Amino acid sequence: MRLARETITHQGALQENEVTTVNRFEIRRYESTYFDFECIVLGIAKTIEPDTEKLMDWYRNTPIMEIDALTAERLVLRGRGNEVITFLNSILVGVR
Repeated sequence: MRLARETITHQGALQENEVTTVNRFEIRRYESTYFDFECIVLGIAKTIEPDTEKLMDWYRNTPIMEIDALTAERLVLRGRGNEVITFLNSILVGVR
């Protein structure tokens, strides 16, 4: 219970740094933590792959060749969540 409260408090403390619009999608850049980026990446990816099992398999096991052949999970862990978000948004707008 205590951990959940701390997480909610921390997520509420995100500071918006930059808003960019790509077609009709707004990309917001935040000063954030690993857990925040993981939630954002998984939320965007769920619009592409609604099956949770397949989604988590992609997140943990599928290298993204366009981003150094690392998995989304590895990239988020290394602080490169914005790159994964940009990649997923490019799929949503039909660039890839």
